[in-house]
Amino acid sequence: MKKLKNKLNKNQKLLRTKTVKITCKDIKNLFKSYHLKCQFKNELDYYNNLCIAQGIKNKKIYEKVYEDNRQDLLELWDSLDRNKKNFFANQALEKYLSKMPFFEYEHKICRLAMFEPLFNSLYENNIVVLELPQYFKLRNDFQKHVIDPFKTYFDLPYRYHYINVVYIYSNDEVLVLYEKLNTSLYFFYKNKTIEVLGLDEKLINKIDLALVKSYISNDLTTFVTLVNQSTLFNTKTKTIINKYYRKKSNEK
Repeated sequence: MKKLKNKLNKNQKLLRTKTVKITCKDIKNLFKSYHLKCQFKNELDYYNNLCIAQGIKNKKIYEKVYEDNRQDLLELWDSLDRNKKNFFANQALEKYLSKMPFFEYEHKICRLAMFEPLFNSLYENNIVVLELPQYFKLRNDFQKHVIDPFKTYFDLPYRYHYINVVYIYSNDEVLVLYEKLNTSLYFFYKNKTIEVLGLDEKLINKIDLALVKSYISNDLTTFVTLVNQSTLFNTKTKTIINKYYRKKSNEK
C-alpha cells in the first residue's frame, strides 16, 4: 500500500491555515520569553509545541498560586514545616485544577508535558521545593529540562485530551489523531514518520476504527472495502483508491 499511501498522503496545509498561524506565533512568543527553541517543520512539531505550551501555562498557575499563598501566610510561613507549606499550597491550588489539563503516566498525574515525570511529581506534590536554590531557578530558567513530549509520553497527552485535537487510536508504534481544522487523519509513527489521510470535510461524524487499523496494517482489501462503505471519503478519493486496488488485483 505504500504507493497508494503516497497518493493519499497529500499535504493538507494545516500549518498554513490562519488559525494555526496565529497559534504558532503565540507559541513562538511564549517560548521566546523563556529562551526555548521553537520550530514548526511539520504537524508533529506543532502538536509537540502545543503540549509544551500547555505545560508552561500550567506551570505558571502552579507557581502563581504557590507564591500568592506564601504571601497570604507570610507572617507564619517561616515557622511552617515543609509538609504544612505543601498542604496549604495544594489546598489553594484546588480551585484552579479544572483549568489545568493533565494526563497520567504510570498512574501519576502529569500537568507539565515538557518535563519528565520527576518534575511533574515535584510540582504536583512537593511544590515547596521551589524555595530550594537548586529548584528556584526552574521558574524562569528551565530550558535544559525540556523534553520531547512525543518521545517520552507518546499517546498519553492525547488520550487525556491534554490539547485540543481529537484522539482516535494508538498502538505500540503509531498515534492517530483527527484534526478538525483541515478534516484530516494524522498518523504519527514512533520513528517520526507522518502520514496524512484527508477526509470529506462535510462528512466527519464517524471515523471507523476498523478502517484506521486496516490502513495502518496495510490490509488493502479490507481498507478498500471499508472505504467504499464509508461516507468519510469523497468520490475523487474513492476513485483513486479503487483504481489502485484494481491495478494491484490485476498484477496477481
